[in-house]
Amino acid sequence: ALGRSGFNPSAKLQAQLLAAARDGKRIEIRGRTDGLAENEGDKKISMQRALNAREFLVSNGIDPSKIRARYLAAGDYLADNKTAEGRKQNRRVEIETLDVDVAALELKLSMTFGQHSS
Repeated sequence: ALGRSGFNPSAKLQAQLLAAARDGKRIEIRGRTDGLAENEGDKKISMQRALNAREFLVSNGIDPSKIRARYLAAGDYLADNKTAEGRKQNRRVEIETLDVDVAALELKLSMTFGQHSS
């Protein structure tokens, strides 16, 4: 929908995201839109997307001092911005956890979801 900035990941994605965020030393959040050129409306929407994701993390116990939220209102598309489906994919939030102990995180996720690999 036009102008939506909510952050509503699935329960499984929430668990994965929170596990990674707890283990990461830094978290980068980028709100995105499908804008063709940067404008004030898209700036507001993309920043609000990032702030909503940040609020989700903080409200679930993640230290706010390790989170950096920013916006990218136009460009760097994930999908073809000329199609409705592509534009839908381009309206997104990217969350990157940095300096994560990947082995420890994989073990936690495996235990959380009951999937043990050999």
